[in-house]
Amino acid sequence: GISSKDERITQSVKDITALLEEYREALAKLIANAKSIDELTVEMTESAAAISQGAAAMKSDLLADQKRLETESHAMIGETEQLILMLAAGSFVLGLGWAFLLGKGISRPIAAMCAAMRELAAGNFDVVLPGLGRRDELGEMAGAVEEFKVQAVAKAERDAATQEAQNKASATARRAELIRFADEFESAVGSIVSNVSASAVQ
Repeated sequence: GISSKDERITQSVKDITALLEEYREALAKLIANAKSIDELTVEMTESAAAISQGAAAMKSDLLADQKRLETESHAMIGETEQLILMLAAGSFVLGLGWAFLLGKGISRPIAAMCAAMRELAAGNFDVVLPGLGRRDELGEMAGAVEEFKVQAVAKAERDAATQEAQNKASATARRAELIRFADEFESAVGSIVSNVSASAVQ
């Protein structure tokens, strides 16, 4: 784990620090005790080799940690990309579902409006228009059709009144004509009866 890696690196730093301290002490011994150059050279060479090995090990640990962090970072980026793709797909599906519901919510009132308009075309002015009172486009459509319905009802009533007046006038004219025919028939019959009576008397 990260903690164990950090502890190993910390320990490596401590070891290198200790070796440097030994190197410094060896140099101090050279000055203080005047050891032979060969002995000091061997001791310092060993210390330098140990320092080099420690530095190489620490570098290797740092590189390994860097590689591990890069791998974890790539994995995290991959997971993030997958999450983004999942969210995008979910949003797309949600959008389709919402559009479907909206389509259902709009198509049903329009279908009901078409059915009501067919009833109006057939002369059924008692039909109740769907969507009246709504504050949207469907409400505006229903209001326009309602206005047409009111005008159509008024026209039908006017036409019916006109037809009724015409029928009354026609009936009155026919009745007057029948009365005239009856009067003429009665007059003709009376004339014939008078002529017959006069002939009989003679």
